[in-house]
Amino acid sequence: MGVSSSSSAVAHSYDIPDQRGLTNLYNQQVVSVEHMTRPLDSFGGKSGFSHEGNIVTTADRGRYLIHKGGNYGISYNTVVVDAKHMGSRWKPVNPCAGPVRVDPAKPITVSDLVKESGTVYIPLINDCTHGAKRVQKLANK
Repeated sequence: MGVSSSSSAVAHSYDIPDQRGLTNLYNQQVVSVEHMTRPLDSFGGKSGFSHEGNIVTTADRGRYLIHKGGNYGISYNTVVVDAKHMGSRWKPVNPCAGPVRVDPAKPITVSDLVKESGTVYIPLINDCTHGAKRVQKLANK
């Protein structure tokens, strides 16, 4: 699980430092998904744009943010971050609707959602919004 800085020298830190733990997380079944957003700051002030992702709750009650951005991960631009690292500016896109419950008859894993968000990050064409919406669509199937 990578967390990156916004500087040109990207630093990655990990809550799960080994492959076994990461594989376990990625194989976890997801029970709910909630579309989230936060303001995107740019050039020292508010840009008017937002960053999007999804909070997923796993069968073992873990909560993780899946979101994508340029150079967020090492080999993948979509990353999974423990929700405890989210700042207070993250808010539900549709707070009245609440999280989408995943149909247990159609199980989805964390890995499925990361793949659905995608590897490639291209601003305005395949960015955080596109990835977050694809995750929502898969969760609603």
